[in-house]
Amino acid sequence: MFTLSNRAGETSPPLGCPFHEPTSATQSDNEASTAQTGHHKSYADMPGPKGLPGIGNALAYSRFGNHKFEKILDSRLSYMRKYGKVYREKLGHMEMVHIFDPSDIATMFREEGDHPSRGKIAHVELTYLKRSKKFISFAYIDGAEWARQRAAIQRLMMHPTAATRYINWQTPVAQDFVQYIDENRNEEGIIPNLYEDLFKYTMESIAAVCFGDRIGVFDKNPESMKDADILSNSITENNKVFRNCMFSFPWYQYFRTPLYKRYEKVADQMKAWVKLGEKIQLILIYDFYNRIMGKHVDRCSNKIEARGLRTGPDVVNPFGGVFEPNIEIEDRSTGNSLAFFLYNLAANPEKQEVLYREIENVLPNKQQPTAKTFKNMPYLKAALKESFRLNFPVYGGSGRVMPQDTVFGNYVVPKGVFIFANIAAMGRMEEHFPEPAKYHPERWLRGENASMGATWKEDSGFLSLPFSHGLRACPGKRYAEQGLYLAAIAILQNFKLSYDKPEPVEMLHLPFTIPDRPLDITFTQRTSC
Repeated sequence: MFTLSNRAGETSPPLGCPFHEPTSATQSDNEASTAQTGHHKSYADMPGPKGLPGIGNALAYSRFGNHKFEKILDSRLSYMRKYGKVYREKLGHMEMVHIFDPSDIATMFREEGDHPSRGKIAHVELTYLKRSKKFISFAYIDGAEWARQRAAIQRLMMHPTAATRYINWQTPVAQDFVQYIDENRNEEGIIPNLYEDLFKYTMESIAAVCFGDRIGVFDKNPESMKDADILSNSITENNKVFRNCMFSFPWYQYFRTPLYKRYEKVADQMKAWVKLGEKIQLILIYDFYNRIMGKHVDRCSNKIEARGLRTGPDVVNPFGGVFEPNIEIEDRSTGNSLAFFLYNLAANPEKQEVLYREIENVLPNKQQPTAKTFKNMPYLKAALKESFRLNFPVYGGSGRVMPQDTVFGNYVVPKGVFIFANIAAMGRMEEHFPEPAKYHPERWLRGENASMGATWKEDSGFLSLPFSHGLRACPGKRYAEQGLYLAAIAILQNFKLSYDKPEPVEMLHLPFTIPDRPLDITFTQRTSC
């Protein structure tokens, strides 16, 4: 019997945009406030790439430099080897400190304060919400208002059993996806547009939770398929524009650029579609309180109001601010995570077979998962965790603006400086993971089945935080993981996966981690025993 180790942290993918708006602390303030204290070194002594006045090190990531944003993981590891596990870097008007040690990452989260800040992110979605005077969700704000909104959904979405209560909503989506795969395989057993189809699955799975209803991406009804295609195409276009905005100067903040107009168009389409589900959202909110909190429906209004939310006609707005980004962000990150999860299983048939045997042992004869299923499937959890380590969902990790002077790697970093925890890079470091390029789920197990582990220390849980950690951890973590588990179970119950191409699938960071080539995975129907 496998047992999953708890040494990895239990923790959205934060975006960590390289073009944050400047924080309140200026460089001169920073230098002045960090004179060497005792045995600690000053901030001015911290090494890092120097760059040029005004643009910092941004030129290094341009066509004139040696680095590329889409290969940011390689760049971070290169700089870490040159400057050490703590170095500073300036990109445009933003100054940041990169950290690569689990103890420093533990410090970052431990000292993040009651109202953790990820900095003032230059985000096209935030600009759109402000310009169109729409509700701004807690994902884009800090301070007391963030705390008020976060508290309102904390027990709703992050309760340990919250996701499993929706397993009967998500399981049919996985079953429909298996049927879709079976019907759309070519003669070689390959799905021609598998990467795009994975996003259809994650979108349908997320919508089942967010709206309590199906979108219909696998529905053969022409009307349902038409509506689903509109939303699916809008999200695809949203992804493209979002990616372009992330790695360019945010001119859209000052005037409506052509790129911004493209974003505005698809955002309006998506929000118009989401608006159709307002009544369903309202029922869903009440249902959360009724089932998770064990209260009667007629007491739900008091519970909502007690958390600072209204129960009038605009009750869906605060929760819409949660659900709408989930459809966009979770679809991007979860779809890519599923792509790499299936690829890693296909490229490592011996690991796939171990997982298949576990599935058969727990769910013989293609039984459907229940709320208790995952407790008995440690290898499934380890297999996904290992895929997250190899292919971190976003381009780097988590970031915080520290509310006070804090010591990282023996350097005193002043408050107001953005700290970036390079969790993705640590997953590729030999000192933490022997043979780091190898897909080996057993490294996350304990007991007699554990192998290839590292020398685990008190802060080793901070080596794996695909959903961040602490007060700003991704509220959709459990739902995303459950959707990935259900997909893997349903697919492996029906198909054997293989990848026979000579070149391996590598990563591009745009900023979500995506495959650099088509996912030509072969799906071979399993024969009944």
